[in-house]
Order: sequence, then structure tokens, then C-alpha cells
Amino acid sequence: MDKVLVLGALGEIGFKMTALLLEEGYEVRGIHLQSGDETVYNNRRMEIGRNANFEEIGLNEWVQQDDLITTSTVVFLNSFDENVKRVWMDENSHVKRKLQAISSNTKSSIVFIHPFTEWEKRNLNEYEENVMCFFVSLPHEVKSSHVGEESERKEFSSIFKAIMDVVGMW
Repeated sequence: MDKVLVLGALGEIGFKMTALLLEEGYEVRGIHLQSGDETVYNNRRMEIGRNANFEEIGLNEWVQQDDLITTSTVVFLNSFDENVKRVWMDENSHVKRKLQAISSNTKSSIVFIHPFTEWEKRNLNEYEENVMCFFVSLPHEVKSSHVGEESERKEFSSIFKAIMDVVGMW
């Protein structure tokens, strides 16, 4: 399984996940859902966009594609990103229906990464059996400030590599 989709690929945690996956040689499609300082996102695009294994796609484009429903793929969603959470939790969302379709593909997996504080709020019974949830104890908003950034990045890298190991990607 070498194809991965990251919702919120240019957000704080999504960007770190995308960079780690690319370092490991995975083919990554990223969907950018943030609004805000486009300078930060453009810098991130420049950093990971040079990698031939990265492709940024639009949310609507992804919803209309059928390839993830039939191929072997891992989809990462993180609840640390409010925009990602808003998109997949909406009952009438095309994204939610797409995730339900992907979860019925035995070759694919959906991996939710939630803040530990939200563990009792999540009910994922609407998905098939190919869904995994990880509740991570990190600051709710991982900042990119220079103070403590390196230790925060190492901590997240260790946690994410452990998640990848459990998912069977490591």
C-alpha cells in the first residue's frame, strides 16, 4: 500500500504527516482546506511540492474521483484541524459519503487522528470495518514557532511513525 491521501495537507499537523510520508517514499495526494495566511501555505507547497510523489488536489475534484474507492489507499484525517473536522462531520457532506464508500473497500483504510480530549465524542459506527482511530496527546494546535519547534516535530514524528506501524505502513 503506497498511496496516501491527507485531508488538510498544508495545515500544521497535515503538513508534518505529508512530509514524513514523502520522506518514506509514499505517493501522497494532499487536499488543502485551510483559510488564512496563504504565504505560510505557499511556503509549504514549495517545500513538499518539489517532491514528484506529491500532488495537491481540490476537495471537489477528490469527491468526484472513483479511484480511491477501488485501489489500495490510506486516507488520513486529523481532528486537530478544524476545517478537516467540519468537512467530514457534516451529515450532508459529499466527503462523508465518499469516506463511507472508501471504508467498504477492503484494500483501503481510513485513519482518524483525534486530540486525546475528544476520545468520548467520536462515534464511527457509520463506517465499515476498515477504519482506525488514534487519540493523540499533543497540544490541540501544534504551532510552527521556532521556540520548541524541533522537539514538537520530533514528538509528532515519533507518534506518527507509531501510527504508521500499526496501520501496516512502516
